[in-house]
Amino acid sequence: MEEIMQEMKVKKKKLTPLDIYYISKWLEYLQLAISKKWPVVYKDRSIYKSGNTLLLGILISLREWLKILSLCQNEINTFENLIKEFEEYYTNPKNSLKLTDFHAKKLYKIVTKIETVLLKELENKILIEISFSGKLNYRGILKDGLSVLFSNGKILNKLPSLIKNDIKEAVKALICGIPTASAMISLRAVEGIIRDLYKALKGKECKKKWNEVLNEVEGELKNRKLEFKKLEGYLHHIRKIRNEAEHPERVFTTKESENILMLAIYAIEEIYKTIEEIKPRANI
Repeated sequence: MEEIMQEMKVKKKKLTPLDIYYISKWLEYLQLAISKKWPVVYKDRSIYKSGNTLLLGILISLREWLKILSLCQNEINTFENLIKEFEEYYTNPKNSLKLTDFHAKKLYKIVTKIETVLLKELENKILIEISFSGKLNYRGILKDGLSVLFSNGKILNKLPSLIKNDIKEAVKALICGIPTASAMISLRAVEGIIRDLYKALKGKECKKKWNEVLNEVEGELKNRKLEFKKLEGYLHHIRKIRNEAEHPERVFTTKESENILMLAIYAIEEIYKTIEEIKPRANI
């Protein structure tokens, strides 16, 4: 639980069914705690113990979750004030460990309000169910990021933001079951870095069409006697796919789009290495 909370504190996130599950379990716990006057903290007045917590810790977790998910924002201040009041009172050894009648009434009022507001807010939220299909490890990508797709994860961090964004969007399209869109975006990512390679070779921005750029890049690499056999193979396949994609009736399957994405990533890695090789020579 603590790991999940730490991850969520980094930035706001989109609502998922798992979030709704946690929130509902916490609200259920709080309603029971109110009716049964459960302990608010441990006997030594600590809020957490060995990764576990009691009523006060649940209140803190619920507050953080609501803030990060941008839910019940009008109730947050009241909720935070109540948590501060609980912390001051129940961590004091002179006071009761269990929820007092006075605090139970205050807690019941805010919890009931949160439940009512949540119900209204969640009615306007749209959740998309994701069904993983295909050969890529989508769970691994969602957990560890795009770097798992690269043979060298460090390359991803050094790529231009537009190319990284295209790769991310291509993966998103596959996850959402839109393979043709994914294929097009993957090809755009390759085209973007090929234009970067053109600039590294020619020393100027490229304003030419796809095939012209590719022809000039391949010709320049040969003239410079740079080793690019592996890259040449990737570019040959990408040229073929790019030409197919121009036909308005061409539709790509999930399997085809996954292959295109990985081919694009392999090509991007090789092009990046080539650009890095060219840079020192340009400075000589």
